[in-house]
Amino acid sequence: IAQQNQDTKLAEMVNNVNSNISKLEDQVTSVVAHLDDTSFIDGAKFNDAVEMVDELNNMHEKLEGFSKTGLVYGGYQTLFNETPHEYKELDAGLRRCEAVKKVWTTIKDWNANYETWMECPFVQPDGTIGLDVEEMDRQVQSIFKEVYSLHKKTDTRTTEILKDKVSDVKMMMPNIL
Repeated sequence: IAQQNQDTKLAEMVNNVNSNISKLEDQVTSVVAHLDDTSFIDGAKFNDAVEMVDELNNMHEKLEGFSKTGLVYGGYQTLFNETPHEYKELDAGLRRCEAVKKVWTTIKDWNANYETWMECPFVQPDGTIGLDVEEMDRQVQSIFKEVYSLHKKTDTRTTEILKDKVSDVKMMMPNIL
């Protein structure tokens, strides 16, 4: 009778863990689907990059939390002599989130740099150098390479807008220097 009770409890615990894994997968699907929202790919929020990066950071934190929960469930499954569940969608979602976050972080940095470059005088009123155009050129060249790489990987309207903006400044750099 004791063995039968133990087997019944074990089966109940295995079912609970499997049910929780299913719920976790649903949550992962919901967050990962949000990465395909038009706001991340159509470029309409290009000037709201800080907000977009914050949103992506929150999504990444959720996915990381799901990953930790999945490890706990895997530990339970191992304890119950079950094969641990593989969270393929979660792993793919984390990679996708990091890629989208990289794009929007680059946009955020570009917007901040561009604003500084456009508003900073070449020479300060006291005669000191204001805008270091050589540093600006180095940054533009570096961002240019990064943006072309990002655009090749993602090929979204957002990266196309960024690529065009960086290209425009890069073409102006000989005149600025």
